[in-house]
Amino acid sequence: MARIETDPNYSAPTFSRATAATDPFKKEDVETLAAAMSIHNHNGTGNGAVISYAANSVPGSAIQDGTVTTNKIADLTIGAGDIADTAVTTPKIYPHAVSTTGAKQAALGSTSTTSTSMVVIPGASLTLTTGGGELMVFVSIPVGGSTSLQNASFGIRLDGGGFASLGTITIDAAGGLAVFATSVHLGTPSAASHTIDLGWFTNAGTLTSQGTQQTQLVAIELKR
Repeated sequence: MARIETDPNYSAPTFSRATAATDPFKKEDVETLAAAMSIHNHNGTGNGAVISYAANSVPGSAIQDGTVTTNKIADLTIGAGDIADTAVTTPKIYPHAVSTTGAKQAALGSTSTTSTSMVVIPGASLTLTTGGGELMVFVSIPVGGSTSLQNASFGIRLDGGGFASLGTITIDAAGGLAVFATSVHLGTPSAASHTIDLGWFTNAGTLTSQGTQQTQLVAIELKR
């Protein structure tokens, strides 16, 4: 006789079964088998042998839409190739997670120049560490002149390089006030610490920053 009294794959309930021609037939075998089959599900908890799937054998059509949850996805396993281009929208990005900003606001007081060539405006500099994105700079400079129809010219430079012209304004009367404001794109500097300087010069007389107002230098790195 080779009868099995307890089936190894069933525990709730189990059943006995004959395995050789000489084993006696018992009606209870059929009864307990029927009871086991009524809850048969192959889930590996005593209701049948666990179903084993070969690698890459479960098709997408076998998975119900909307059933794969966060808990079923291993951390750090979704790669860039799994995300369609332009699929990640702004609401899905944590605020300020992909931008770096740096700002400098300073009342420059009696800072002045008589230079007829570009020189750095004392105190009008900003250092920030970027991540390799595009760099936008916004500038506002209130200045006064000592002569009528005096020109005030401004420039900007990155990391001590040559100045790029930002533009020129004219102060109509001696002692007059004018505000120069503009924005400029400084390209895509490398991911590193960078220093931005503002510069100025005049065609005649003395050019003075206004101590009662603020020279503003704001740099924003734009990244995707």
